[in-house]
Amino acid sequence: MRALRIGVTASRTSEDPNVHRVTKNMTKAMAATGEEMITLDWPLNTEEMEKVLPTLDGVIIAGGPDMHPKYYGQEIDPYCGEINEERDELEVYVIAYAMEHDLPMLGVCRGMQVINAALGGTLHQDVVHHLGIRHRQPEGMLYYHDIIFEGDSVLRGLVGSERYPVNSFHHQAVDRLADGLVATGYNADGLIEAYERPGSRFLMGVQWHPEVSYFNDSFSRKIFSAFLAACAERK
Repeated sequence: MRALRIGVTASRTSEDPNVHRVTKNMTKAMAATGEEMITLDWPLNTEEMEKVLPTLDGVIIAGGPDMHPKYYGQEIDPYCGEINEERDELEVYVIAYAMEHDLPMLGVCRGMQVINAALGGTLHQDVVHHLGIRHRQPEGMLYYHDIIFEGDSVLRGLVGSERYPVNSFHHQAVDRLADGLVATGYNADGLIEAYERPGSRFLMGVQWHPEVSYFNDSFSRKIFSAFLAACAERK
């Protein structure tokens, strides 16, 4: 049986902004799964995407910079961070395809935010200045705060407890959830940290980075395993 083909959106590299690739942590985590990772790079080339997307078994919308607030009906706030409109365009296109074809989709950090906005939800442009909440952990920390899991969700079943520690590297967050999405995890400040879409084969967004802690805890690996199991079922 062939390996699953998983599309993962690329990021700018810190060494050269003209070079795009999937982050090292995500690349290592995907390599450990044994499945094939396909880089989804920007700017959007619809002709190329029309060839690539039908060959995929699932997509991961990865972490990165802020999404342009025009996608959720707002002007750019003074505290909004770096924006990459070319990446926004690519990811919105990929998300639309995944929704139309019920392609399993995992959103990580920025990816969670972009999926929510693409489906009609809104974001907090800066939780530090507008809500007084800081969620960007110091370098070197493995975990930063607990997630409180609610409801009968896939995540709650994976973690096996009501609380679990996760990492945190964001300054934006989900505000209003898009229709069809259900919040399944919060932090102590009340911010939505995870959601799922019951009507999809697999659609999950997590505000933390399970690829960063993939080799440190079983919960992170279980998130990838659940996503890949849905991809294999669809294949």
